[in-house]
Amino acid sequence: AMKNIINGLPVGTVLRGKANQYRIEQALGQGGFGITYRASVQVGGALGALSFNVAVKEFFIHERNGRRCTTVTLGSEPEIDEDYKRKFVREAVNLSRMRHPNIVRVMETFEANNTVYYSMEYIGGGSLDDRIALRGRLTEAETVGFAREICSALQFMHENGMLHLDLKPLNIMLRDGHAVLIDFGLSKQYKTNGEPESSTKVGGGTPGYAPIEQASYRDGKGFPVTMDIYALGATLYKMLSGQRPPEASDILNDGFPSGELRKAGVSPLLVSLIEKCMSPMRKGRCQTVAEVLGALESHSPKDDIKVEVVYPPASEETEIVEAEPYMPEPAAPKPTSGFINGHEYVDLGLSVKWATCNVGARVPSVFGDYFAWGETKPKSSYTKDNSVTSGKSVGEIAGNPFYDAARANWGGTWRLPTKAELEELISECQWEWTPMGSHNGYKVTGTNGKSIFLPAAGRRDGASLYSTGGYGGYWSSTPYDDDTQYACSLYFSNGNFGRRWISRSLGRSVRPVLD
Repeated sequence: AMKNIINGLPVGTVLRGKANQYRIEQALGQGGFGITYRASVQVGGALGALSFNVAVKEFFIHERNGRRCTTVTLGSEPEIDEDYKRKFVREAVNLSRMRHPNIVRVMETFEANNTVYYSMEYIGGGSLDDRIALRGRLTEAETVGFAREICSALQFMHENGMLHLDLKPLNIMLRDGHAVLIDFGLSKQYKTNGEPESSTKVGGGTPGYAPIEQASYRDGKGFPVTMDIYALGATLYKMLSGQRPPEASDILNDGFPSGELRKAGVSPLLVSLIEKCMSPMRKGRCQTVAEVLGALESHSPKDDIKVEVVYPPASEETEIVEAEPYMPEPAAPKPTSGFINGHEYVDLGLSVKWATCNVGARVPSVFGDYFAWGETKPKSSYTKDNSVTSGKSVGEIAGNPFYDAARANWGGTWRLPTKAELEELISECQWEWTPMGSHNGYKVTGTNGKSIFLPAAGRRDGASLYSTGGYGGYWSSTPYDDDTQYACSLYFSNGNFGRRWISRSLGRSVRPVLD
C-alpha cells in the first residue's frame, strides 16, 4: 500500500488528536499538498471497546518536505510552507462546516510531527472513477441519479460561499451506493460579500475537468460558480462515455465532441446539457447548479423516444364510439422525501415532515448530539446549575434559533416538534422495536407507509451517558405550562413509548421537523 507514497508514515504509527488516537493502517494516496491514510480509532465504553476506520489527511508537500522518523522537515523556505499549512487548516475548518449527506464529514484537526492533520469519515465503497472503470461507462439512469446527488452537495456548498474547484469522479466516493464529495484541497471559501478569504491564486484544477479560466483566475473577481459547473459537466461526460474529457482548450479550438456521447447512445437532451455546462465561454454555461438540477429533474432516459400511434381506417364495420369528456391529468403527487439545507426529510402522512436523522448524526441509526432543553450546543456535563432555561419562564421555542437546537444547527425551516406533533407521531403511526445497524430503536411507520428510525440514544445526566440501546428521549419545543423546570419529551423503551414532562437540564436527542 505504501509503494507509491513518498515519505509516508509507516503502518502502526499512532497520532494523538484532540478527541481521538489514530493508528495508521494504510496509505491511501498522495497529492500535491498531502497524504491520506486509513487509520483505526478505538473508543472504550460500558459495552467494551469499539474500533472503527477513519481517513486522516496529513499536510505534506513531497517536493518541499522531508521526514526524519515521523517528524516532517521543512523546505528551504519555511515561511512558504507555513503559508500553505495555514491554507490546509483552513480547508479542514471550511469543510467541517459543510454538513450535508453528500459531503464527507470532518471530525477534527490537530497538530503532530511538526505538521497538521485532519480526520474525516472513511468511505470504503470505492470512487465513482472505480465504478466507471469497472463497468466501462454508466447508464443514463445511474448517471442522472449520481448527478442529482452531486448537484445537491455543490448547491449546498455554493449557498454557503464555498467552491470545490477540483470536482471529478476520482474525488467522488460511494457510500452505500450514494455519491459523497471528498478532497477539497483546491477549495476556497468566500465571505458573505462575495470576496474570498485569501488573495491567492485558486489553482489550476485537473486537466479535462477545469475550465480555461481556472488556470489564470485570481481572487477578487466575484464568486465564480461556473468553474464548478464546468467540472460537473466533465464528470457527467466521463460517466456516460467512459472516456477522459477533452481539455477545455481543445473544446475551444475543435468544438465539443458530442459524437462520443451519441456513439454511446446518450439522449440528445443530456448531450445538450453537458455541452452547455462545458462551454469554453463562461457566459455560455449554466450559471447556477439549480439550472443544472432543473434540467436533470425534467430528464428521463425515454424523453427522446417518440411513439407514433397508428389508427385503423374507418369502415362500415367499425363501431363509432363517442369520446369521453376530456379530464385533465391529476396533479403530480408531492414528493414524499427530499433535502432541505442538506438534511433529508420524509413525509409520513402527518401534519409535519420528519427528519431521517438526529441532529449531529449522518445516518438514521447513529445517536447524534445531546442537548439540554432550550440549548443549541452539546456540553460535557448536564446539570441544573449550568442549564440555560431551568428555573426561567420560557414559552414555546419552535423555530427560535436562540433556543431551538434544530433551527440553530440545521437552519432553513427545520425546527423542534411541538408537543402536539409528538402526540400525533405517537398516536397516528405504527411503532416497531427493531435494530438498525448495531443500535436498537423504533421503526416508526406513518399513515402512508413511509417510515423513520429513532435510535435508543439514551440520555445524559451530569457527565454520564445512560441507557443507550435501551431507552430513547427526544425533546419537543413545548415547556410545561405551570412550572419552569420541565418540558415535554418523547420517551420510549422496548414495548413502551409515550410523552413525559422531563427536567430541562437533562441531555436528550433532537429529531427535527418541517412544516
